[in-house]
Amino acid sequence: MAILIALVSIGAITLIVEFLNVRDVLPVKICAICAGTATTWIWMLAGILAGELMFAAYMPVVTILMGGSVVGIAYQGNRYLKEGRSGLLWKALFIPLGFGTVWSVANFAFGFVILGVAVLAAIAGAFLTLPFRRNRTPQNGAAAKRLEEAMKDCC
Repeated sequence: MAILIALVSIGAITLIVEFLNVRDVLPVKICAICAGTATTWIWMLAGILAGELMFAAYMPVVTILMGGSVVGIAYQGNRYLKEGRSGLLWKALFIPLGFGTVWSVANFAFGFVILGVAVLAAIAGAFLTLPFRRNRTPQNGAAAKRLEEAMKDCC
């Protein structure tokens, strides 16, 4: 039953995030399935920690989803490598350290979780550039020119 709940959750969240992506609501385009997967394991883990979900039933699903998130982040990150950075080295560092961090979460070793997240963030900072959307305002391109022309005739 836990896996069925997870699959429905992933599907619903994926649809919501894709809707937000299509509408350009988010400052960065997010992989919808990655967001659905990560959000699902986060709420399930919170449910386990709060005592609302049974550890034995939900933790195996949570750990599978967390591992998938690590690989998904590595795969998505490969698209945003800084010039001259090796995609293989990025994944070779990120995935094993990510799995170690996930193992720490699954075993409630939160000191190692904090250390793992810090190291992963440092690796991401060294390897990646996040592409924030630049054309969200009419400052660039044809739309800006049309607006400038319209303003000239305004007053």
